[in-house]
Amino acid sequence: MSQPSFDDRLNRVSRKHRNLTSGMVYRLGPDGLISAEPDRRATVRFPLRPLLFIAGVAFVFKVVLFVGLGEGTYMARLSHLQEGRVVERAAAWAMQPDPATRALADLVKQLRPT
Repeated sequence: MSQPSFDDRLNRVSRKHRNLTSGMVYRLGPDGLISAEPDRRATVRFPLRPLLFIAGVAFVFKVVLFVGLGEGTYMARLSHLQEGRVVERAAAWAMQPDPATRALADLVKQLRPT
């Protein structure tokens, strides 16, 4: 009879802990032992952190383009995108310079060495 290695037991405990972080249910076993098991209803989660990261990167990209191209060229390219297909129009809508983009672009222009 072989015993599981320490790494196998550690991986099993880590996996159970990770599963318990999203919710748990306490069960009473036939021997009277109360144990925590993962709540299967709470395991489906929306990946909010990666989506926020992607949105932040897209915002920084928009600011860099706005500063690098200049407002005139940037708006000319946006008008060209607005005449395109559905995907291009959606990109043009997302790339419209909002007040936050303009404020951050002004800050970058002030900090940028000339």
